[in-house]
Amino acid sequence: MDVYVNFCDYILYIVSNALGKEVRELHLDSPISQLGLDSMAIIKIISSINKAFKLELSPVTLYGHKTIRDITSDLYNRFGDKINISIPEINYPQQTQRDYLLVFSAFNKELLLNTLRNIAYYLKDNINDHSLIANLEKKLMSTCKPEKERLAIIARDNVSLLREINHFISGQLNEQIYIGEMRDNSHNITIFAACDKAKMFIKNHLLRGEVKKLAVLWSLGIEMDWSGCIT
Repeated sequence: MDVYVNFCDYILYIVSNALGKEVRELHLDSPISQLGLDSMAIIKIISSINKAFKLELSPVTLYGHKTIRDITSDLYNRFGDKINISIPEINYPQQTQRDYLLVFSAFNKELLLNTLRNIAYYLKDNINDHSLIANLEKKLMSTCKPEKERLAIIARDNVSLLREINHFISGQLNEQIYIGEMRDNSHNITIFAACDKAKMFIKNHLLRGEVKKLAVLWSLGIEMDWSGCIT
């Protein structure tokens, strides 16, 4: 994994831990002024950074930065060599639960509905398999070809995924369901993975469970290159 990406993810974890928040509640562009950092939180953040990256920063290091991204960029530029040495020693925390993004695509709506019905049957029979939704996310991302009909569903577990699928099949839409239709499949698809920054964008949003932007892009007809982004 890229060292800078590791560093950004870990700084987000440190800040969220100091605030008692989940990592998915924060992002690199979160304004520091809106985080409600008191002196104890600042000391805790700096102490964690010092311990993780073997630095000797003072609490004033946080002042003058507008966002978490500003902090990460500044520290990485100033201490890149030391960070590069220390990164392998960090045990990155794994989120026990996050929002999953299930992407679907088909030539027409009937084929899309058939796919969803089959998945719904499978979910019913394996509802207690807690690894199923994560495996489905990976499987769909690795095999789903961009066709005319687009659908993205956000779900936290098997039960919520089955509920959202049934909602879509019955024509009930909500904020967890994103649909779209390509009028000209051969000309309107844009490849959203032409550079490393695009792949990093996809990867970071998946890791933190911030999948709404990805759902919108997929439903709009953007061709997502998930390779190397699925963990």
